[in-house]
Amino acid sequence: MKTLPLLLAVFTMTGASQARATQYTIFDPPNAQRTISSGMGINKHGVIAGWFEDNSKKDHGFVRAADGTITVFDPDGAIFTAVAGINDRGWIAGNYQDSKRAFHGFVRKPDGRFVTFDAPNARGIVPVAINGQGDVCGSFVDTNGVAHAFIRHVDGSFVTVDPPDSTETEATAINASGAIVGWFTGNSSEHAFVRAPDGTITTFDAPGANNATAYAINDAGTIAGTYADSNDRFFGFVRDSEGAFSLFSVAPENDIPFIEWESINDKGEVSGFYEYDDEFGASFLRKPDGTVTTFHPPNESSLPDTEAWSINRHGAVAGAYLDENNVERGFLRAR
Repeated sequence: MKTLPLLLAVFTMTGASQARATQYTIFDPPNAQRTISSGMGINKHGVIAGWFEDNSKKDHGFVRAADGTITVFDPDGAIFTAVAGINDRGWIAGNYQDSKRAFHGFVRKPDGRFVTFDAPNARGIVPVAINGQGDVCGSFVDTNGVAHAFIRHVDGSFVTVDPPDSTETEATAINASGAIVGWFTGNSSEHAFVRAPDGTITTFDAPGANNATAYAINDAGTIAGTYADSNDRFFGFVRDSEGAFSLFSVAPENDIPFIEWESINDKGEVSGFYEYDDEFGASFLRKPDGTVTTFHPPNESSLPDTEAWSINRHGAVAGAYLDENNVERGFLRAR
């Protein structure tokens, strides 16, 4: 079910019960054969942006308004469109492929206008997130086949980001101030990084980690990510703006799955998904008090696979899952 961009009221709980009932809304863009979780975003107004594969196996972007109205879109000349995120102004970032098989970045405004862009001296570009100002971060591959992170500011200026001694770098998120996070390869392992708006790069690993990946950052500078310990067991972490870590698991101690993705809102709630041996996937919500809830939308596949990709400031989660017919469909989880 995974389609990473670069390279039901039934749920299970661990911890305290929820104070309010959880509601699921299942949705599909028109003529969708599969609705893709990767890059799906939800803003504070409940507007969801994502992408899907139609019955002709072509990929298009979509935006779902809070009232459920879905609009399908593609930049001019696109033969493939993927979405990376949406901000509170309704600006959508993503990338598309043209008829020459080249990939370009885009920002789509709520009125349907597109601004397209490319990385300098690059084979292709993959935006992954957009902040409220319209700054976009992501990654690109240069002409030597090396991946670099980037920030494209709303004025069109472009910044390449590489931590010291990195051989490959990917950005994963950007906050309101323009701080970005991600991961890089250095010294034969993966490490997390945060780049401040002034350009200062801090690299880090969780305590006891062999490697670490930072997936999300909120406006307070709190970072969510994952790491592997010396026994190659995977855990989540939350790192506050002062560098203090809180570590957590989404499963019993002796059965630790791999966390695939996380997002974090300004309340410090972390949502994401994990899998066991490429055979089983579930989503989770971690509260700031450490309580973890795992969940699936209703009528899931007999081999569940649920991917929560983004969470907004109200705790609403957007993603995709396999239904009882093994069809990938979008979901909104709200409370």
